[in-house]
Amino acid sequence: MKDKKAILVVEDEPLLEKTFAHLLALWGYYPLTASTGAQALEIARQEPLDLVLMDNHLPDIEAFHLLKQFRKNLFTTNLPVIFLIEKKGFRRELMQKEAVPDDYLIKPVDPLDLRLRVEMVLHRTEHQLQANPLTRLPGGLTIEKEIERRLESHGPLSVCHLDIDHFKSFNDAYGYQQGNNVLHQVSRILVNTVQSFGNETDFVGHIGGDDFIILTTPDREEEICLHAIQEFDRLIPFHYNQEDLKKRHLSVRNRMGKTQRFPLMTLSIAAVNNAKRSLENTLRVSEIASEIKKFLKNRIPSSGSAYLTDRRGGESQGREARKAETAGLPRIPELKNPSKPLGQLLLESRLIQPHQLEEALRKHWRSGNRLGQTLLQMKLVDADTLGRLLSRQLGIPYVKLQDAPFPEELKEDLPEPWLKENGVFPVEKNGSTLSLAMVNPLDRKIIQWVEKKTGCQVKPCLTMEKELDQHLGQLNNTESHGTPTQIPRDQERHRH
Repeated sequence: MKDKKAILVVEDEPLLEKTFAHLLALWGYYPLTASTGAQALEIARQEPLDLVLMDNHLPDIEAFHLLKQFRKNLFTTNLPVIFLIEKKGFRRELMQKEAVPDDYLIKPVDPLDLRLRVEMVLHRTEHQLQANPLTRLPGGLTIEKEIERRLESHGPLSVCHLDIDHFKSFNDAYGYQQGNNVLHQVSRILVNTVQSFGNETDFVGHIGGDDFIILTTPDREEEICLHAIQEFDRLIPFHYNQEDLKKRHLSVRNRMGKTQRFPLMTLSIAAVNNAKRSLENTLRVSEIASEIKKFLKNRIPSSGSAYLTDRRGGESQGREARKAETAGLPRIPELKNPSKPLGQLLLESRLIQPHQLEEALRKHWRSGNRLGQTLLQMKLVDADTLGRLLSRQLGIPYVKLQDAPFPEELKEDLPEPWLKENGVFPVEKNGSTLSLAMVNPLDRKIIQWVEKKTGCQVKPCLTMEKELDQHLGQLNNTESHGTPTQIPRDQERHRH
C-alpha cells in the first residue's frame, strides 16, 4: 500500500460506502470498505490502518462497542476513529460513553468538511502519538509519557528494554528491506507474547531502530521476557540463508574494505522493576537499564539471547541472566526444544515454492496474523495439512473434532458461547485430565482458567478455527447450553 494513508470506511448503505471510497481515493488516500462491524475487525487484523470512518448505526454491532474493540487491541488502540452521526442530539450521547471517537461528522456529510476532518485527525494523530512508521507501535513521546504516568500511579511496574544484538550487521549484509522484515517479526513476537502472558493494561512500544520496550508488572515480567527470547531464537534464524546459518556468523565488508565476522542476531532484555526499590523518574529507570545493558553486551557473543533483571535493593549486585534454552514453559515440555519454523517445514515438504513463502511471510509480518492463517487465506495449504504441520512443529497433538460429543459434566462450567469466544472445545475427560482442543494451544491464560474452573489438569491439543466453528454450530443446532461465563478481564484471550 503503499505510500498512501489507509482509511477504512464502515458503512452499511452501499451508495454512501461507494461515495466515501471514491472521494477518499480522489484525495490520494487508500480506501477500504466494510459494511459490518465483523468485517471491520477482520480488515483491521489484515491491514495496517491509519483511520476509520464509521457510521454510528451498524447492522451487527453497536458502534461504541466496535470502538471499544479497536481500543482493546494493542495494534489498533491508537487508531483514530471518526463517527458519522445522523442528528445533533447524538452529540450528548458521545460525551457520556466510556470510549469516544476522535471526531464526528453529521450526515449528510459535506465533502469539504469530510476532507478537512480527515486531514486534521490524521495530522493530529501523527503528531501526538509519534508512532513508529514501520511497526505502527507507539514510540518516542508516547513511551516517555506512559512510563511517567505509571511511575506517578505508584503501582507495580516493570520496564523491559529490548535490544536486537548485531542487527546492523544483518542490515548491512541483507539490505534494509530484510532488516525491516526482522523488525516487523520482532514487533509481532512482542505483541503476541504480551497479549498471551501479560496484563490487559501492558504496553509495547518501539523506541526506534532495533530498540523496543515493554511495560508490565514484576509478577509477569519473567514469563514475558523468557517467552519473547524463546520465540525470537526460534523464528529469527529463518531470516538468514542456509550458508550463514551453517557458519553461525556473517561476513561483512567494512568501510575500509576489510571483511569482519559478526555473530547471528540475538535478543538482550534489560528489565527494571520496583519490586525491591522505588523508581523516582524516567531518568533513573534509564540509568539502571543502561547498567544492565552494559553487562549484557559484555557477555560472550555465542552465549545466545539473554534476559537480566535488576534485583538490587540498595547494594550493587546482580545475577546472570537466564538463557533462552532454560525458558521452557510449565506443562508444555515440547516448547523447550522448539521445532523448525513452519515456513521451513512447508518448503522441506515441497508443499509451497520459495517465492510463495516469501510473499506469505511479508503479509504475515505486516498484518500481524499468524503465518498459518495467512497461508490459509492465500489458499496455499488446506486446513488439514496445516494442522498436521503445526502439530509437528509445536509437538502438540492435532485433533479433528468431527462428531466429538460435549462432555456432559462440563456443560455448566464451559458453556458453548464461551467456547466459541475463546476458541476451545473439551474433547475428552479422563479422570482428572482434560484434553482440550484449542485454536491457540499455547495460550496459557485459557489453560489456567479452565483448570481452575474444572479442577482438571489440561492437556492442550490443536484444532483449526474453521473446524471448531463448524462443530460448535452443529452442536448448537440441537440444543443450547446457557449463557457465556465471563472470564476475568485480565485473562481474556486475544485472538489474532
